[in-house]
Amino acid sequence: MDHGALTEGAKCGVYARRVEWKGLRKDPITQKNMTLYELDRNCSVEITEEMTLTEEEKAVRKELGVHLCKGDKLTADAIRLFVDVKRNSVKFEVKEGQTDTHGGSLASTSKRTVGQIKTPLANFMKQIEDKKKNQKRLENKQ
Repeated sequence: MDHGALTEGAKCGVYARRVEWKGLRKDPITQKNMTLYELDRNCSVEITEEMTLTEEEKAVRKELGVHLCKGDKLTADAIRLFVDVKRNSVKFEVKEGQTDTHGGSLASTSKRTVGQIKTPLANFMKQIEDKKKNQKRLENKQ
């Protein structure tokens, strides 16, 4: 996933190692004031319930490249999470031993949620670059 990639769902599952509440900000799709959380250190946002949208709303989101289907997941080093609540009400719970990393925080949102990649996973980007280099090297040998 690239910088700025978006997901939007009626409900989402969220994982992060560090969560910081930033207050009200305008979401990148509708410009509506929503509570912003900044997720950091190998985080993810997965759609658990799809939004019900009109054809016009779907067209706008398709133009922006928003992922809307149940199961769509953003994984990145840092994600901006917009939740349609007016205060800091999403409860992140530390789950030791239930994730692959120590101290991972899990949450589920019950209101419209938008996830936007702030910093892509550097490891994935490096792996992709390495694979491309290896493919070019193999092609040059033939």
